[in-house]
Amino acid sequence: MMMGRFSVPVVTVALVALLAAPTALAAAQFASPAFAQRWQQDEAKTPNFWGPLATALDGQQEPYKEAPGGSRLVQYFDKGRMELTNPGGPVTSGLLVTELMTGRAQFGDGTFDQRVPAAVPVAGDPDTALYYRDIAIASYTKPQIGQLTQTVLNVTSYGRLGAPVPAGAIPVSNPPSDPAAIITTIDPQTGHGVAQTFESFRARVGLDVVGLAVTEPFWTTVRIAGQPQTVLVEAFERRVLTYNPANPEPFKVEFGNVGQHYNRWRYGTVGP
Repeated sequence: MMMGRFSVPVVTVALVALLAAPTALAAAQFASPAFAQRWQQDEAKTPNFWGPLATALDGQQEPYKEAPGGSRLVQYFDKGRMELTNPGGPVTSGLLVTELMTGRAQFGDGTFDQRVPAAVPVAGDPDTALYYRDIAIASYTKPQIGQLTQTVLNVTSYGRLGAPVPAGAIPVSNPPSDPAAIITTIDPQTGHGVAQTFESFRARVGLDVVGLAVTEPFWTTVRIAGQPQTVLVEAFERRVLTYNPANPEPFKVEFGNVGQHYNRWRYGTVGP
């Protein structure tokens, strides 16, 4: 995890959507019976675990060095990507958030392509949210068990690596004193604390889908359907979790749209 600021070199951004991007607006079916089984199994754990099939993309082959023939079957859903590296093997989901934050696109167990970290909003409407590259280089308070999350990150106060600040970004002056934001565990592998509400959610849905924490939890204000909302956010290796105290149960904690975000970064306007 990168903790200090760094300068991003000037790059020429190529439009790669026409080269390899899936063109279907919605999937006609699950790309594999294994994907359908995994979807049904996970959706029973919490609503919108993967997102509806109606907003997924059709299955496609993506290069992966260790897969038979050098490619594997994947399918993108709102909340993540299902992967079948070996026919008959387990369905995996990839370290999508890590790739978005670092720009290291994975094409094999030890094969990576260094790209530009994602200038894609983490949460909320695109005009106010922090980008994945922003949260990767933000400065966080060292976590301690029992500590109440007071970190605030916003476009207005943090900036976009020198880029113009989008209109309408709203700072949080006084972060909520919400018990759900208390640090209750620290992932020893990454050294990042996990907020109580996210640790409880991760324990229920599975570490294999969420992954380890790669940021500290932080408060931010975004627009959701045009309305400002203050939410708690934390990035994990595979998913982003958001907590909105204004939401009813069971929607206070939700998965971010990482599948959409990753597909946009990999096949959209953010290229190597």
